[in-house]
Amino acid sequence: MKRYDWTRRLYDVIEAHREAAFGWGEHDCCLFAARCVDAMCDTEYEAGLQAEYQDESSAMEYIASFGSIKSAVKSWLGEPQNLAFTQRGDVVLFDNDGRETLGICLGRDIVSTGETGLESVSMTKAICSWAVR
Repeated sequence: MKRYDWTRRLYDVIEAHREAAFGWGEHDCCLFAARCVDAMCDTEYEAGLQAEYQDESSAMEYIASFGSIKSAVKSWLGEPQNLAFTQRGDVVLFDNDGRETLGICLGRDIVSTGETGLESVSMTKAICSWAVR
């Protein structure tokens, strides 16, 4: 369940990682999304993911064990919601130039990891989303 101060906590995480370079097992799209959900809801998804993989190779193995990023996220957050119901703070799977990537909905945009810091992309690139309530 989201904390009463979830918006401030979400934006604190975003600000703290705005210029963080991408790094598998340290600051990748899945860990960033988990970090945001943890801040909003006092969960421990980030620690759970860090126990599963530490680098690109082990991340790919982890995803492959589920068949896709979408299936891996379903194991943590359940079934995706109808995209029309996506709200600020929800986890979003989107098409990032042919690569499926996770991010957080900020309204019309999705924030996610990039090579040299966080990047925003349009919600029009969303494939599916999970409600964070």
